[in-house]
Amino acid sequence: LHEAANTPSTSGLAVQGTANQPQRETKIHLFVQGCDPLLHQFLSDLGNELAAKTPDFLLEKIDTAKSNLERQQCLEALRTLSPHLPEFGDRLYGLMRDKLGRLTQTPSPQPSRARDKDQGTELTLVDGEEFEIWVSYAGIVSRLEANNQAILFEVEQRLSYLLGYEARHETNPLGPHAIVQALRIIGDAIPIALSPRLLLIGLLE
Repeated sequence: LHEAANTPSTSGLAVQGTANQPQRETKIHLFVQGCDPLLHQFLSDLGNELAAKTPDFLLEKIDTAKSNLERQQCLEALRTLSPHLPEFGDRLYGLMRDKLGRLTQTPSPQPSRARDKDQGTELTLVDGEEFEIWVSYAGIVSRLEANNQAILFEVEQRLSYLLGYEARHETNPLGPHAIVQALRIIGDAIPIALSPRLLLIGLLE
């Protein structure tokens, strides 16, 4: 994030005022191009680290399981996850790159109150397992934002000026919310039981 905030396309931007549309579109394209190699390196490293740690982590949980059910769930999770681990970093990068690439489209995406209302309604329809997973991911985002307030404030100020709307929390395309959301999309596509899924969410943090 710090490197992205100081790419040539953003390092000279003021944090107040507005840029005209042609200038903004040019700067957004430059920003996306500047971020791309940094994003690829960071997410590849993250994916490789998760791929390396996950098997040992689950094997340890299998050895220390308090019940046969927990042991069986972790063993099945290990079998299910193993084929997906080598491509984890590439899939994560692909999702984040798509999100970053959408910044170059006009008009820029902005959250609406109507959409927030709809999302609030949907939350009342999720089952207990989905809610527990949602709470776990939301907790990670909250702690990451709290632990990185200073750099997030700097980046979000620059992004807000560059993009023409307030880029904070879920609208920050490079923030904890965006990265954790991409990780959840990948994780939700892999069918494993709740208990090892929650353990792996903890490992992710």
